Amino acid sequence: MYNIYIMEVQSEIQKKQDYFQYTECKSVYILGGITIGIIFIYWGFLLKENEGELIQHDFMNKIIFKIPGIRGCCGFWTLSHVILFFILGIFFPHCGKPILVGGVLWEFFEMGMSKYSGGPAYAHVFGKKSKSAYKDDLQYGDVWWDWSIADVFSNVLGFYIGKWVGEWYRKRKLQKNKEQSSGPPA
Repeated sequence: MYNIYIMEVQSEIQKKQDYFQYTECKSVYILGGITIGIIFIYWGFLLKENEGELIQHDFMNKIIFKIPGIRGCCGFWTLSHVILFFILGIFFPHCGKPILVGGVLWEFFEMGMSKYSGGPAYAHVFGKKSKSAYKDDLQYGDVWWDWSIADVFSNVLGFYIGKWVGEWYRKRKLQKNKEQSSGPPA
């Protein structure tokens, strides 16, 4: 009886320790680390090639379309958020918590880097312009490490659309397999 109680307590502790689904979503954490590494390599490449003039030379910083009132929307960086989180939603639909929390934490990291780099870390939420006037074709205008509330919305949108597409595909494939295994009607 005592052993059963200890096993139940250990099970509860394991559930609480795995709040961010580390064991279940280990691949997501590995891919997140790889993605962050790629971003830092890209940043280093831009620094080396453009002698500190990153904003104008970053092809990802170009505006695709604008949404009134939301600064930092919507360019290739925003599109990259949608695509990345769409892919994660397709392949890891059960890992929503660590994926979306990781996206928000990344935006806080960018906010800190923006402030550290001399940018206006808090001006983005309400669409305010900061020190420098933004060129019409640039998503961000002050510092390379910049953040936008639009990125968080893009993460959520991309993840849930990817999750829906993945579930739709898996259900469709399962239905086709059932039809094939049952054979033609007699």
